[in-house]
Amino acid sequence: ERSVMDDDVTDDAMGDVADGVHLRAEIVMGSAIRGITSPTHPLDFELTDAPGAARVSLREGSSLLGAEEFVLRVKQAYPNQPCARVSFSSSSEGKQPTSAVMACFCPDLEHNEAASADGSSPECLQEVVFVLDRSGSMSGGKMKRAKETLQLFLRSLDEGTLFNIVSFGSSFSKLFAEGSRPLNDENLGIATAAVAAMEADLGGTDILGPLRSVFQEKEKEKEKRRGVVRQLFVLTDGQVDNPDACIACVRREASTTRVFTFGIGRDTSAYLVRGLARAGAGACEILEDSTELRKKVMRQVTRALRPALTDVKVEWKGFAGAVRSAPRSLPPLFSGSRLVVYALVDGNGNG
Repeated sequence: ERSVMDDDVTDDAMGDVADGVHLRAEIVMGSAIRGITSPTHPLDFELTDAPGAARVSLREGSSLLGAEEFVLRVKQAYPNQPCARVSFSSSSEGKQPTSAVMACFCPDLEHNEAASADGSSPECLQEVVFVLDRSGSMSGGKMKRAKETLQLFLRSLDEGTLFNIVSFGSSFSKLFAEGSRPLNDENLGIATAAVAAMEADLGGTDILGPLRSVFQEKEKEKEKRRGVVRQLFVLTDGQVDNPDACIACVRREASTTRVFTFGIGRDTSAYLVRGLARAGAGACEILEDSTELRKKVMRQVTRALRPALTDVKVEWKGFAGAVRSAPRSLPPLFSGSRLVVYALVDGNGNG
């Protein structure tokens, strides 16, 4: 089952916005569609004659206007089956035709591990960096909730996982100045004591500074950390004046670091925390209070620490013309996540 957020759905027609925002979408999947639902809006859908294709629309009387999000869930017969699409351009005078290719992969790495002959598989080393907001706006219950979240998360990591904690406000500092350390009893004790003593006493809210510092550290140690998968967890109420710059910074580094967020408090900036998670191919959880805190933390742990493939490469073979591929640098591929790769091929694509 795959969840598609509102910005992942392409509408092919919009209704009159005077009485709401309406949606109709055509969906094409890599295998047969077994069902389409939405937990946020009532839908009508019909399967078409084309394999793995359907048309979806909001039920009459429903609207997207005023909704925080639109979630569409498509259940496939074979969700991990790779798929590809090819589009051909018509040749014009003096110009060579071009083919555009899209390939999508969604491997089930957990299943592949269980099915291996000797039960073994190459393990990738995980690095988890927590970026904790300690600005004045986090005082009181917010800080208490953030610390509880961090303590619970630390105790959910596997032994040997590299980790570090970056505290920020007007300035920032790292728990382990020399870089991430492996999780063991000694380092867990140091982190536990440090988190317990933390207060919301670092002034304003500058997230961009610590984000850039973490990403630069990754770049400096690229060869040393080859094969290490980095996950970044940001805990903040998101009260910043440059959210777009922060989101753009994360998006530029999405090929090397996944970003997950915890929005702390009822007044958290959903735009920032959801935007950071979306740009970093991670996920967001909003902690308005302590309700279901453990459940939400464990949900993020499960998402982040799934098996992953690193140093992924795609080779395009069988094409007669030159191939330009994007993205040039492929991110780690996590179990249950998708990798979409594009290529422009000079000529008609025939080899």
